Amino acid sequence: MAQNTANIEFLLLSLGNVHVVFKVLYYALFYLLLIALETKKLKLCLFFIIFMICWYYKGCFKLNDELYFLDLHEGESTVIVSKHTKDVIVIDTGEVSKNFDFTKIIKNLGIKEIDYLIISHSDSDHIGGAINLVKYVKVKNLVLSYYDKTSSTNYLKKYSKNVYYLKSGNQITTKYFKLNVISPNKDYNNINDNSLVFTLEINNIKFLFTGDISTKVEKDILKNNKINVDFLKIAHHGSKTSTCNEFLNNINYKYAVVMSGYYNPFGFPIKEVMNRIPKYKQLRTDEVQTIKVILKKNKYIIKN
Repeated sequence: MAQNTANIEFLLLSLGNVHVVFKVLYYALFYLLLIALETKKLKLCLFFIIFMICWYYKGCFKLNDELYFLDLHEGESTVIVSKHTKDVIVIDTGEVSKNFDFTKIIKNLGIKEIDYLIISHSDSDHIGGAINLVKYVKVKNLVLSYYDKTSSTNYLKKYSKNVYYLKSGNQITTKYFKLNVISPNKDYNNINDNSLVFTLEINNIKFLFTGDISTKVEKDILKNNKINVDFLKIAHHGSKTSTCNEFLNNINYKYAVVMSGYYNPFGFPIKEVMNRIPKYKQLRTDEVQTIKVILKKNKYIIKN
């Protein structure tokens, strides 16, 4: 039943994955609606319609800026939603799935359009979920790595009004956020190493996103950058090819976030890598599932 009700559509209002309490309430109200239609009690009909509209536009009721490090089936994604859903940033979209799980997650967050869809690189566990997503959720701006031009990125371009290919030194600044690209500064001839690496600043809180870069790129980054962030997104899901001691020792960070995917056939994150990071700084989706960060000016609250 859970799988069927996740795809409920009423008057083309997609509900996404919903809590069991909402399912019970939905069916109860739908039953009352049928009775109301038969007895011509229009007030009950109106109440049901108002209920559905409020659910559909529930994102408008968000009172805080929120960031989600998602616990996906495979791959990773970070979703940032401003209060009242005025601004939405999606960084990577996880692996493609036959159940279109990522699209359901986005809808369940009350997101109707995405201001910036940022794809760090075109490995399927970072871009796969976007293939279905762009058909149902409007994307205003698509951000890609300058050296990552594949059939998958070309497909996404058709669904976005604006497309930006970025590399080291490029910036995007809006009223809501500031994005500064650190890498790539050259073509590494490798999809992972050509990942977009960038800092993202929101409400004076700073994040570093590293895609799937290897230690080679990490060391290149250290040559020209001194980086201080609140949250460091660990590269390549905690793979042994990334997160060298030299990089960790020269990045000033408060928390290290690892998104490894709960299917995880490769055994990420690797114990050897996690031993390099103090335990009190670790935030791991394999331990606590989706990590939610409520963003307030100059401070944040972390919830599992």
